[in-house]
Amino acid sequence: MHNNNQNFQLIDIIKKLRKPAGDDPKFSNPQSILENYNSFIKSVHNSYKEIHFLILMQMIEIEKKLKEFKRVKSNKHIVQLLKFNMAIYRRINDSIAWLMLSKQRHILKRLCFYRNRGFLIDQNPDSILETLAELNSDPFSLAIWTDATTFIDVGDIFMVNKLKGDVRFIEVKEGKVNEAMIPYTEKCDRALYLFLQKYGEKGKQQLIRYAKQMKKDTQVIDIIKKEEGIDPLTGLDIKVSESITKDEYYDQTLNNGIDRLEKRDESILSIDNCLWILITKKLYSLCELQKRIKGILENGSHKESLIWQNKMFNFELPYPLFSLQEGLNNKISMPIFLRDIKDEYIEEIINGKLKIFLFFDWYNFGKIIESCGGKLIWSSIKLGRREKTKKKEYRSFILSDQIPILKVGKNEIYLSGSHLIKMIFDGIRPRVAAAQLIEAYRGIGNIV
Repeated sequence: MHNNNQNFQLIDIIKKLRKPAGDDPKFSNPQSILENYNSFIKSVHNSYKEIHFLILMQMIEIEKKLKEFKRVKSNKHIVQLLKFNMAIYRRINDSIAWLMLSKQRHILKRLCFYRNRGFLIDQNPDSILETLAELNSDPFSLAIWTDATTFIDVGDIFMVNKLKGDVRFIEVKEGKVNEAMIPYTEKCDRALYLFLQKYGEKGKQQLIRYAKQMKKDTQVIDIIKKEEGIDPLTGLDIKVSESITKDEYYDQTLNNGIDRLEKRDESILSIDNCLWILITKKLYSLCELQKRIKGILENGSHKESLIWQNKMFNFELPYPLFSLQEGLNNKISMPIFLRDIKDEYIEEIINGKLKIFLFFDWYNFGKIIESCGGKLIWSSIKLGRREKTKKKEYRSFILSDQIPILKVGKNEIYLSGSHLIKMIFDGIRPRVAAAQLIEAYRGIGNIV
């Protein structure tokens, strides 16, 4: 982050996000939390509100600098650093949103329409901050500014009330047309006619936007409360059901691997024999990194994976490779702040002191899929290229112009990037992800 004082604040924020009620003995175990539930909610909400307000103020200050730097054409390195800080701040706000919905990924991803983010200072900040202050004056309510997140594209403000079980997406309007529009949307056709007569085309367009926003808000609320409804992104009917295979993460293995850096330069992990992780403090070029991963696979008797990859995709070196830090820019991945990685390690990953690279072995993942009762096949290049013409948010995962396809019985289902994201950035074990995929496509569990 952009100065030493803010580096210090980052570790404080990480700790507060992960332990919002502090060390109060009243909240030391699940039973005592239940006995002091109201006090616990107040304490947790107060911490999240403090974090959100602090982050909003930092973001607004950075935006002012970015606008000024754009005007005077300042140093590109400084601009990139400020934008990186903004990505960190948005992911902190994302963390609060994930916690507000109890980390229910299948619901959280339905809030994302992959919209680009503009400046907060151009998005009616005074009205938003005033409304946030009013909503957050209730100790049992927690409200955040959606434009300050990476992924929430519903409403201007997202609010929950844990005691009432209330979930709301609030539109904050400003200006004469907006102020006049809201009451007219609840009145009769005659009133709407008079409104349009008075405000003309501008009023009509505002009404159309407002109606679309309300429709999406309602669809999301239905999914949250009823666990079924219309996906506002795809327009498809969906129904949420409990997965038989529970989530299982490899974060403790990752912590152990990082611990070993005290005695060596690098640490190498294999998760379920198909996800390879290189933990290092060294600097690598992409080519050097690929050669290093290739050496790891060869030494680990995984030459067959490299042979298959070369035959299938014409890759002589392992590809693609991921950096855990890339998760800062991934809209629908779990924020790294919520993973069960040690606080100090998260800070080092974000600041680049600690580098974690991941290679996903599709050959051995196919073997795991087979052990679960399915089969992993690949599309033709022609089909993969046709898939590339779709918008990114509707597109399946594509590797070298081919799509991985899960075959269960007679059914064939294209795998999306979100399935890989769960294993790379959320920390789900590949064997668990495979079992959940088979369940979902057999109609037993839910695809998230």
